[in-house]
Amino acid sequence: MALCNHFAYAMVLLSPLHKFRLTVWVGSVTEIRSDDLDAQDEDTPPEELQVIVTPPSNGHLALKSALARPLLNFTLQHIHLGQLLFVHSGAMSGGFNFQVNDGVNFAPRQIFSITASALVLSLEINRPLKVFPGN
Repeated sequence: MALCNHFAYAMVLLSPLHKFRLTVWVGSVTEIRSDDLDAQDEDTPPEELQVIVTPPSNGHLALKSALARPLLNFTLQHIHLGQLLFVHSGAMSGGFNFQVNDGVNFAPRQIFSITASALVLSLEINRPLKVFPGN
C-alpha cells in the first residue's frame, strides 16, 4: 500500500510577531530549539520533514555529535531532540535561508537571522569573582 502525501505543510508561528531569529554570544555554540524554528505537516512526522539551508554567513549549523562538521540539511526531529546547534564565528549579524519539505511539498523559503552579542564583564570591586556554569 502506498502512502498518499497530499497535505502541504504549514509553518508553526509561535506568535503573530514571531520572526525566525536567534541572538547568541560571540564565539558561542547555541542550541536551535523548536521555539526558534519549527513546522508541521498533518501526514508527515518530524523525522521525515527535511530542512534545507544555505550556508550561514556568520557561523555554521552542526549536530551535537559532530560539532566541526557543517550541515546544510537536517530534519525537524533533530531540533525536537535538542541535537541541532549553531556555532558562531565571524560577523556579528547574519543568518541563513531555509526551506522545509516533506519530500513532495516545499514551503516558501524563509530567512533565519542570527545576531551575536559581545559578552563584556567588568570588575568594579577588586575581589575574586565566582562564575558558575549556567548562571
